[in-house]
Amino acid sequence: MNKKVLVTGILLATLCITGCGGPVDNIKDATGLTKEQSQQVLAELQSVGVTNFGNVNKADGQKDVYYIVDEKYGQTFFRIKNDKVSEIENSFSTVYKNGEKLDTIDDVYISNQQQGEYRAAAKEAVLSKLKAPSTAKFDIKQVIRYKNSVTVRGTVDAQNEFGAMIKGTFFVKILADTGAVDSVTVSNL
Repeated sequence: MNKKVLVTGILLATLCITGCGGPVDNIKDATGLTKEQSQQVLAELQSVGVTNFGNVNKADGQKDVYYIVDEKYGQTFFRIKNDKVSEIENSFSTVYKNGEKLDTIDDVYISNQQQGEYRAAAKEAVLSKLKAPSTAKFDIKQVIRYKNSVTVRGTVDAQNEFGAMIKGTFFVKILADTGAVDSVTVSNL
C-alpha cells in the first residue's frame, strides 16, 4: 500500500513539473508576455466566457495571433498588440476588441452539429424559392450566430425559368433556439 502511494506521489509530482504551469504560464510561454501581462490576457479571455483550456498555440501565418481550445467552446482566437489583448474571436465573431467586451462566447458559439443543422435548414429554405431546385449547387460561405439569430450566407447556382444556369446569393436567418427559418432572401435568380 505504501509503495502505491509513494509511486502515485512521484508520478503526480513529475506530471506537475512538466505540465502544471496552468493557463497563465501557458499564455506566457506561447506569447512571450510577462506573468502579469499573461494574467491580464487570462482575465480578458475569462471575461468573454472562456472556461478551461490547455495549451496556447500560435496561429499559422498570423502575426501575434494565438488560439486556445476551450473545453466548452472549442477554438477561441486572440490577438496580442502592444503586449495586450486587442481582439478575441470565436465562431468567426469578434467578442472583444480594443479593451472592450462586445459579447460573450455563449452569444456567438455554434457547435459543429448545430452548424450542420443550420446549413441544412438554409438549403431547404433556398430550394423552396428556386424555379428548378433539382439543379441547385450550393456554396455556403458563412454561418454566424448572434444571440438567438443565425445568419447563413452563400451562393447558389441554379436554372432560372428559361433553363439558363444563374448564380445567385442568399441570406437565411434562423432562430437559434428553435431552428425555425425566420427569413429567406435570394438575389439574382
